[in-house]
Amino acid sequence: MFSQNPMKKNYPIEDVPTFKIVLVGDSNAGKTSIFLRYTREQFDYSYQPTMNVNIGNVTKKVQFPFETLVSVSLWDLPGREEIDLRRSYYKDIDAAIVVVDLSDDGSLEMAGTWKQDINNNSTVTTADNNGNEKARRKSVASQAQVPILLIGNKLDKVSSVMDVDDEDQDLNEHSDNEKVVALEEIALQHSFVGSVAVSACECDGGVHAAFRSLLRYLLHKKSPKKVKDRERSEGNGNHLISIFSDPNQHGAFTRNMGSVDDHVYEPLKITRIPEVDQIVEAADKNVRTVEFTSVGLLVAVKNFKKSCCVSGITDNNKSSIEECVTSLKDSLRNGKEEDVLLASEEAGYIKLSIPDDAEVPGTLKRVLNIYDKEVCKKTRKVLSQCPTLKVQLSDQVQELERESETLLDKGSSVGLNKKQLRVAVQSMEDNIEKIKDTIALADEAMRITDDQFKRIKNAMMW
Repeated sequence: MFSQNPMKKNYPIEDVPTFKIVLVGDSNAGKTSIFLRYTREQFDYSYQPTMNVNIGNVTKKVQFPFETLVSVSLWDLPGREEIDLRRSYYKDIDAAIVVVDLSDDGSLEMAGTWKQDINNNSTVTTADNNGNEKARRKSVASQAQVPILLIGNKLDKVSSVMDVDDEDQDLNEHSDNEKVVALEEIALQHSFVGSVAVSACECDGGVHAAFRSLLRYLLHKKSPKKVKDRERSEGNGNHLISIFSDPNQHGAFTRNMGSVDDHVYEPLKITRIPEVDQIVEAADKNVRTVEFTSVGLLVAVKNFKKSCCVSGITDNNKSSIEECVTSLKDSLRNGKEEDVLLASEEAGYIKLSIPDDAEVPGTLKRVLNIYDKEVCKKTRKVLSQCPTLKVQLSDQVQELERESETLLDKGSSVGLNKKQLRVAVQSMEDNIEKIKDTIALADEAMRITDDQFKRIKNAMMW
């Protein structure tokens, strides 16, 4: 019997990777809701405590590095199970997910305890010389190799909306939900492989995105040679860095986002000749604006790519913006026939939006918010400011070049000595060179926005 792989060929069913994953956590944290959402795309609004273990076997498709079939055996464990039974459930697990309730501080605080419970009681089956199987406790080293993901459920209960009234307000500081920030901090503190905030009651793809990233992580561990071969063929050593294997990605809507404030600006140099320095001062304002506008665009695009990686939309924070938008569109669609992500052409850029009645997980909302409030905003600034500033800088550099012809005479007339004159000449040369570089930077920023426009438009067409 063969399973169909749409990419190239058929693979025997025995070659399909199989992973056993257990869901643990306090009662009423939403483990069964996550179980139902992932295995059956269902949600039960009536709460009934899980009395017996639920086991769901599903087959999913995961991009690794091409579309790969994966078999998942998902175990939903009762929150108040006896330790001996939990130990039997933890036998031969490939990964575990600790589920906490974001609306319950006590549940958040128990995350580390549940992780330790898994480490202390997980067992592995081995065979003796006679072929008899028996379960033994894992070594400390083996325990550390079992990836444990922290999922914060009920994001819909604690979600908040960031209000922005001022179009020119700097939005590099993100107003993340404090419960989500707490979840990320707990994941770092207790060495979870990662943390994801979801809402199991919302049919929005958040739960599936979390599992997708975990399965990619497991495939990465299981088949590192496949990853290396793909990286070697593409000449990119970072092609499949998982958000769970890259410690720099842990947590990180709040800590890993860049800011244009980190950019250090070096102003133009004064010559100590008043009429020349008037031109320098005016040019300096234009140079500064172009530089921060251009850097701001690069930071915004980088933040968007990082947010896609942190959310599990992409595997790599260096994915192209076209790949990010395509993956975001697929994540929002979540198996539906119609696209949820909508695109409209504005004045030189693509605006992304979703219908008002669309159900979208908090993590994907934040990705869309970063695109809208950072990428679109910075793109608008480049398009509105750089063309005008480029013309002004071209005029100013011509003025300075004319002034440089009589610089020594003007310097002498204001009382500069020989050493000061030499400094003035060098400063003038440096200023002219920097202004020319800034003109080229403005051209580059406009080229990037045009290329970005074409790539995003192309991604939304498919």
